[in-house]
Amino acid sequence: MSDQPNYTYPNQPQPPQYTGQYQQAPHTGQYQQGSAPGYAQAYGQQLPEHMEKPLVPKALKTAALLVYCMVGLSIISELLGVFFYQEIQAQAADRFASLLGVTDFQNGVASQDAFETQVQTVGTVIGLSFSLLINGAVAFMAYLMVKGHNWARIVLTIHAALTATGVFGVILWFVFFHWSMLVSFLAAVLAIAALCFFWQRPANEYMQRSRIYKQWVQQQSYLASRP
Repeated sequence: MSDQPNYTYPNQPQPPQYTGQYQQAPHTGQYQQGSAPGYAQAYGQQLPEHMEKPLVPKALKTAALLVYCMVGLSIISELLGVFFYQEIQAQAADRFASLLGVTDFQNGVASQDAFETQVQTVGTVIGLSFSLLINGAVAFMAYLMVKGHNWARIVLTIHAALTATGVFGVILWFVFFHWSMLVSFLAAVLAIAALCFFWQRPANEYMQRSRIYKQWVQQQSYLASRP
């Protein structure tokens, strides 16, 4: 007979054993914690068994449409600035010459233009290309926002806020005005309107549902890949 003492205690709970099998809770479609280690923390435990893709609310559609129009006006404004560059420069020179009381200001500007024509042409092409690239990226952000990417909405909010500052350009109209300035002013007005729709309650709820739906899709892909 062994002299070793027996340290067993009655009614002592035994530790749970992991069997490697999914243990589905009845009528809930949820998997118990421990059935797939680390999975519940990654994708959550309260996802439903079936989800429908959330519908884009009208507020977010309106915001995206305003962004598209804002991008279009911004491109038109850049093109007008290129096509009417000489006219705008001549009118601005005349206006500032009259304000400063300078009689040969226009001649000095004209000689400077003739001397730096090539440099200005290269600068115009680079500036226009950069503007088209930026506006194309903004339009793509609007598309991603409609698809439920909240980070795209944040980027668009910052861009629209910067564009909206263009309304203060109306102050310059008292000094110098060209009809092409109206286009950039309208783009700034549309940016303000878009800011009013970005963060409305239906848009916020849609972003939340889209995030949960993406998690559910990832969950279903994960479960389908399991043997």
